[in-house]
Parts: sequence; structure tokens; C-alpha cells
Amino acid sequence: MGRFVSLCAGLLMLSAGAAVAEPLVPQVDFRSTEFAGADQQHSVTSAVDGVSFTVSAWRDDGAGGLVAANLWWDNVDGLGIRGGEEDEIDVGEYLVIDFASLVGVSHLFFSDLFANETSLGQTFSEALQLTTDFGFSSIATADLIAGNWGNAGNGEAVLTLDKTIPVRRLTLTGSGLFGLQDFSLLGFIDPVVQIPVPASGLLFLGGLLGLGAFRRRQRAGSAKV
Repeated sequence: MGRFVSLCAGLLMLSAGAAVAEPLVPQVDFRSTEFAGADQQHSVTSAVDGVSFTVSAWRDDGAGGLVAANLWWDNVDGLGIRGGEEDEIDVGEYLVIDFASLVGVSHLFFSDLFANETSLGQTFSEALQLTTDFGFSSIATADLIAGNWGNAGNGEAVLTLDKTIPVRRLTLTGSGLFGLQDFSLLGFIDPVVQIPVPASGLLFLGGLLGLGAFRRRQRAGSAKV
């Protein structure tokens, strides 16, 4: 999955039941029966706003690598990974969302962010880890803590991302903090927009290539003297 480095400030913000003008709901809702066929499969492919994406399940193989795992689906919590806590994503398990092109994602929705279903009404914290591949070999990660917030009922949380930062891959895993580390993925929300490489970036890359060619010509000319 690549190495984890520190998260750029301002990339992520955890929203815990803050008042909003309109309630946030996932545009892609993994609780929908549209995704029922994902259960016991390694991956599922769908599309939103003309951008296709694939969700796949992986786990540590015990030797520093990864092996394919199977997804869990239900209409209450959405997607998890089979094995361990069957309906959730645990430490050593990775739920990966691969987009077919660079996109901007604004919100992710999670559930089961508490010790267990019998602990409703109590305050527990669990931690999840998000790795974001920006499409330019840049990787960021953050440990996020979500509590049950009284009688929330399902330990749900909404994570707000900077939608202006282009991504190709989102990787979710349990972080292992506090001994409470598993959760489920409910879905994600608009806007999911294709983001082209900025023209300034292409110009910068072209300048670097041109500078390299110029230096090679300089060295070649010096060698002839």
C-alpha cells in the first residue's frame, strides 16, 4: 500500500454530528441492495458521475505482503471484510477504492465506530486509518477517532476531505489505537469529479525535461573540447 507519511494540514476533518443546513447522505451508498452481490466477493465495480471505481478487499499475509480477501455486505453497515470481525475492516485488513481516473472526493461515511453493538449509550472511541494516493506518488495518512456520541445508534461518522486534491486510490484499515480498531464503510458523497493535470504542472514538467536536455547538450559539448 506504500509507506505512510504525515498528513498535510487541512486535508481531513472529522465531523461528529455538527449541525448542517441539509443532512449529509452518501451518494454512493454501500448499504443499497445494488451492492448486495459484493458479499463474499473479492471486489465490486460500479460508477458515479461517469467515473468508474472498484472496491476490493485485502489482508496481511504475515510475510510483509498482501493476499486477496472477501468483502462483507449488509444493508445496515455497508461494506466490511470477512474474517476477524466479520462485518468490519480490522487491523491488517485493507478496503481499497480504486478510481479509473483522478477524482475529488468530499465525504466518506463510516459506521460501527464503537466497542460493540451492546455498548450503545456509552462513549467509546475507535480509530481508523486512511491512506490517500494523490495520483502523483504522494501518500498521506491520518488516525481518526470517532465515538458513539451517546445514543447515536450505529456509531456513525462523516469524514470531510479536501475535494480539490485529486486522488486515484483510497485505502482504509484499522489503526489499532486503544485496542478498538474496526469499522465499516457506508459510502461516499458528491462531488466525485474528474480532475485533469493542471496546465501549469505540465509546463513545469516540460521545463524540467527541457532543462535536462540542455544540460546533457552542455556536457556533450564540453566533452568535445
